[in-house]
Amino acid sequence: MNDVLSLIEAKKKLAAEGVVCKIIGDENAVFSGIASIGDALPDQAVILRPKSVKEKTLVLINELSAKKVAAVITTSELAAELKDVPMLVTDDPRLALAYLVGPQRAGGVHPTAILDQCVTLGDNVCVGPYAILGSSGLSANHHGEKIINTPHRGNVVIADNVTIGAHTVIVRAVMGATEIGEYSILGHGVSVGHGCKLGKRVMIAPGVVISGSCTIRSGTWIGPNASIRENITIGKGAFIGIGSVVTRDVGDDQIVMGNPARPVTRTKKPW
Repeated sequence: MNDVLSLIEAKKKLAAEGVVCKIIGDENAVFSGIASIGDALPDQAVILRPKSVKEKTLVLINELSAKKVAAVITTSELAAELKDVPMLVTDDPRLALAYLVGPQRAGGVHPTAILDQCVTLGDNVCVGPYAILGSSGLSANHHGEKIINTPHRGNVVIADNVTIGAHTVIVRAVMGATEIGEYSILGHGVSVGHGCKLGKRVMIAPGVVISGSCTIRSGTWIGPNASIRENITIGKGAFIGIGSVVTRDVGDDQIVMGNPARPVTRTKKPW
């Protein structure tokens, strides 16, 4: 984002995307770009959002109070801690950032990615460098001294607005289809086994391994380097912690962590 915007212009731009916000201070205050607190210049805006550890949030507030910036995009809770600076207040400052620094990336397949003919892509799908979509996977059968791999004759179906990171592998189904639901994001180096069904808005961090025939329902977050055993079902809105090894089904909105992954009690989800 290189354009100069006033706070009122930013508010209108966000409103067009359905993001509700309000202005505290001078609505005509202008900013040229958005930067981190440490790097921000006096004519730039910064994002201030709560950290999981309260002490880290206080450090950011103190750092921001000691320097001059053009505007702050923050939550109503943190806005109460700031003085003498124009603010754009919204429930999700990072979402506001995503829209303000747009436009959103257009779909496209990187020239180094490999897509088998069995792959169907929806609209506005992004496929990163060296991704492999539609390869055959491992479905081993023991026959005496032999190991016979079952041929994979199914498909891969990627819905609209999916992002697939670099070096990610999505295996075609043995029969039927491996499916990735719309607005899902798969980070770099993810492996999705044959016949998996991912719902809408599934977020998968880098390094995750999902074994074959798993069902990952809509709105689930899977943290970095987690591993999911074959034939597992993970419910809607679940959260799988970093490095977890999932060997049992996970219920809707459940949070699990550890090896093996076990439910944990939290008052709010970590994301």
